[in-house]
Amino acid sequence: MAMSQNHLLMPGPAAWTEWAEACLCLGHGFLPPRHPRFRRGLRDDLTADLRDLNRQMSLASEGALARFESALRDLDPDSDALLRTYSQLFLAPPTPASLNAGMYLDGGILGNSVLEMEEIYERYALARDAEFRDLPDHLALQLQFLGYLMAWSSESDTPDEALKDAHGFIRNHLLTWLPVLIRQCRCAEARYALPPVYSSLVAVTLEALDSLHRVLPEPAAGDIETPPRDIPDNPAPKPAADSGDTATCGRCSRPFMAGSELAAMITALQSHGLDASHLAVCADCRTSAMGLQPLTPPRPKKPGRE
Repeated sequence: MAMSQNHLLMPGPAAWTEWAEACLCLGHGFLPPRHPRFRRGLRDDLTADLRDLNRQMSLASEGALARFESALRDLDPDSDALLRTYSQLFLAPPTPASLNAGMYLDGGILGNSVLEMEEIYERYALARDAEFRDLPDHLALQLQFLGYLMAWSSESDTPDEALKDAHGFIRNHLLTWLPVLIRQCRCAEARYALPPVYSSLVAVTLEALDSLHRVLPEPAAGDIETPPRDIPDNPAPKPAADSGDTATCGRCSRPFMAGSELAAMITALQSHGLDASHLAVCADCRTSAMGLQPLTPPRPKKPGRE
């Protein structure tokens, strides 16, 4: 009987530990670079660690790593240039790119793909951290979750379930939208004369996830849902029409506002180029979602990534 390439290349527990470290390294790179110590860690420790990991496991191509290193090399960690770049790309409205998968997979926040992510996080009984204030589909959190699965697999006597979950998670929630994120970052970096740090980091991440996906065991065919095939380069929430009815929450389905009020608010925000996707859910669900905290996978080895 012929063996698949996945079975021929299946890594052992030590390799899963290395993949856990790689996912954690990459995940920390997508957190806001607010402090000089953190920025210094990105420039010095993260690039060095990615090089070390690449020698051990062919994480990404030489060209992708070199572009990321070059983009960081000339940035002074004591200045706020990197934070300004991050804010221009991902925080300051109207944001040209998003680090939240649901904006690409669902066209807005708290859609079906995000609920699926929450369910798998809860299935692994993962802890919460009061420091994290973003949604469960943030790229940093997704990569931390993969790091957790890889670390768990390296220590478990029965790792197959977590490895198959990692395979499906990468396929359904990451590989489809990251190419669009790369294009968005590159366009915005060119438009605003920003250093190509984040387009390069996303490119390294995509190559690494593709490599990991290839060596993970595949779940049964019925366990994987086909991800969306056509993701627009500029995903945006759909405008709400005023039907005269009470608007219902996109998450809990409870009525929470007059439809005319909601339509007027969304129209006003979008007319100024601002994101209105958060208005699709009620205040209670927004509060709950923003309180969702990052996971507690194994800590990175070097303090520069904290």
